[in-house]
Amino acid sequence: MTEPKLEAVLYPDPALLDPTRFWDWENNEGYLLASEKRMEKILRVYGEKALGIAANQAGIPYRMFSYWVGPDKISTLVNPEIVESSGHFEFREGCLSLPGMSFNLSRPDKVLLLAQEIDGKEVEIEAEGVLGRLFQHEVDHLDGLLVWDRLDAHKRQVAKRKFRKIQ
Repeated sequence: MTEPKLEAVLYPDPALLDPTRFWDWENNEGYLLASEKRMEKILRVYGEKALGIAANQAGIPYRMFSYWVGPDKISTLVNPEIVESSGHFEFREGCLSLPGMSFNLSRPDKVLLLAQEIDGKEVEIEAEGVLGRLFQHEVDHLDGLLVWDRLDAHKRQVAKRKFRKIQ
């Protein structure tokens, strides 16, 4: 059996549109570790083109994401939830699942993220700027939202038409 392609799932794949399930720590740990490994492999394929990847972008239906924490170090967070946010940060944001597209989006500048590390240890991470934005982007994916879902209805329609033309 061949391994699935090591690339992000692309829109309009339904995996991107459905909210992911919270990881139940009673489940198979082997699946959790295999999922982490798959997301890390895909993230390494994209290198500097990607800051992180949500599980559903790798075809995994659970609430987890992996992201770069150093030049060659990737971390994975399980069951992440943003519980606080503040400030304002406008930035041009792209997405592996929408290649060739990017949008100016306004998001909170600071967030407080609650999650678990891959070993189940609970963590609380305060993040701002690009890291805070990354957390929000990945949590959006886990909630079944794409970056264009943050646009008003007209801009979203235009973006979807443009995307169909470039694919």
